[in-house]
Amino acid sequence: MLILSDSHAEFCDSEGLKFPLLADTTGEVSKAYGSWIGVVSMRHSFLIDPDGILRETFVKVNPAIHSTEVLARLEELQKNTA
Repeated sequence: MLILSDSHAEFCDSEGLKFPLLADTTGEVSKAYGSWIGVVSMRHSFLIDPDGILRETFVKVNPAIHSTEVLARLEELQKNTA
């Protein structure tokens, strides 16, 4: 099950993200995307466009720079679709 969590909302606010981050509380989505490793999910990020197409996968995420990487890739994708 995907939910909006307060900690994710606070992270979005602190990093200036203009979109929600969802928490996969049951691991269902993590399993579907191959990120499940037993009892927890690996730290992966996926960019999915409004049409439901997977546009980018980030693995081995470095939390210190990840939001910058994601925002840069989103900007690049938006330029390519404009």
